[in-house]
Amino acid sequence: MKKRSDPGSLIKPKNLPELVRHFILDRSEELFIAKGYQKTSMDMIARECGLSKPTLYTYFKNKYELFTSLYVRLYQSLYGTLKTRLGRNLSKRRILEGFIDQYFLLMTSKKEFLKMYFREQHLVIHENIEEHMTWHIKSRKLMEDLLACFLKDLIRTDIKRKYSPEMVASTLFDILEGTVSDLILHGDQDPVEEKKFVLELLGHGVLKE
Repeated sequence: MKKRSDPGSLIKPKNLPELVRHFILDRSEELFIAKGYQKTSMDMIARECGLSKPTLYTYFKNKYELFTSLYVRLYQSLYGTLKTRLGRNLSKRRILEGFIDQYFLLMTSKKEFLKMYFREQHLVIHENIEEHMTWHIKSRKLMEDLLACFLKDLIRTDIKRKYSPEMVASTLFDILEGTVSDLILHGDQDPVEEKKFVLELLGHGVLKE
């Protein structure tokens, strides 16, 4: 475990709640990776964060919410990356290539967390499957809608006659998620060939020349 720091140090009062929340997420992520979902308790997380248990519960109502918030945070980071890149003054091709590169970089940087999450998520889903599916679908939909809007001018005309930009965006995310899952399961570190393949697949099959 990393050396614990004081969550209140160097934090301006107005930023305290959000920064403490991220501090708790960072510390709990380390515990979940080391021990798994079932063997990690709210007591352990409170001790690791140097907080009282009642204080911990003011930020997260239970372990399920805390655990799933880690994955939500990862998706929010991905959405922020996508939104920032789509707003840059570059060619659309370069923006798309940059996003795919950043997607692989972000997801592989969270390799240990994702390995644990994939291993343990079946335990979590059964705790509240409806809520779990709702936020997962909502998180994906936000990114797909943003990407679909961006892609509509890049997709070949004959492809657009058959398939909507939303379907193209959804399929792209399916490919990216599946490729990253495969990389994580096989322990690969640098997805150079995978990135090239995804870009070539888009370039030769979907996007305009």
